[in-house]
Amino acid sequence: MPPRDHFRAFARRLVALEGSVSAGDAWVQPARVIDLGLGGARLSVSQAIPLGTPVDVAITAPHLWDPLVIHAEVAWVAIQEGTKSARVGVRFQHRAGATLRALTDLLAASVYR
Repeated sequence: MPPRDHFRAFARRLVALEGSVSAGDAWVQPARVIDLGLGGARLSVSQAIPLGTPVDVAITAPHLWDPLVIHAEVAWVAIQEGTKSARVGVRFQHRAGATLRALTDLLAASVYR
């Protein structure tokens, strides 16, 4: 098998979806989903989240009644120059097949921005 020329196991798709990110009942903040794949997502958030933090990402999907909530872990953080806002990469931790199926449907329904 030839070596991969990128670091992701799953491809990402550029999207423009609203949502939120939370750490249990401790805090919640709005998030914009910039890219999305089966393995994770890139989010734009108002405040940086520490590396390794377990989070729940809630994605507002146009084809679902309720937000799609996916358990994840913060894999990387990039603070935006001159602001408190940040870009955050999360690695999904799928705990249920239904969530994975809903994410697959969301990716199929999403159009490139």
